[in-house]
Amino acid sequence: MEFGTLGSPQSFQDLEKLVFSIRLCSEEILRAEREYAQNIAQLESEKQEEIESWKEKIKEFGLIIHAYASKNRDELTHHGERKTILFSKHGSIGWKKSFSRLETDSSWKNVLSRIKRYFSQKEQRHFLRVKEEVNKQALLRADESIREKAGVRIIFGKEYFFVNPSKLDKKIAEDIQELLRVTS
Repeated sequence: MEFGTLGSPQSFQDLEKLVFSIRLCSEEILRAEREYAQNIAQLESEKQEEIESWKEKIKEFGLIIHAYASKNRDELTHHGERKTILFSKHGSIGWKKSFSRLETDSSWKNVLSRIKRYFSQKEQRHFLRVKEEVNKQALLRADESIREKAGVRIIFGKEYFFVNPSKLDKKIAEDIQELLRVTS
């Protein structure tokens, strides 16, 4: 009986050869899987270098575009009337402002206790949620003296420049936006 042939075993030795054939097939599977994994690792390594090279180019282009746009911002935005500059075929560039957020002097637990200590019941209902957590949106809208009493300050959202090439896959577009993000 040869390796790889199928047939009914005629003896104990034939049966043993079939078991041996299964072992050899299993070893071939392991060898092929190892080779497959090595090839994938090598290809990933090779392609990762290529991808990193493209990412570096994108960063360079983004910095060049940002430098030009910043220098010529008044002209490009018509003296601030527009935030986004659209190109007929390839996308847009512009400036966006990120959201403002609160930063605590210590911890949100301390802010909670300060609001309970220094604010009236009516004010507490405004700045505390039913779950008894700090209402950050209300504190963002409140006067500076109130925020100071609560122990928070506003960290204003930074304006950032963006380059938005058109016709990109959504995931690639998000990755590229992250690469090109430049805060002003």
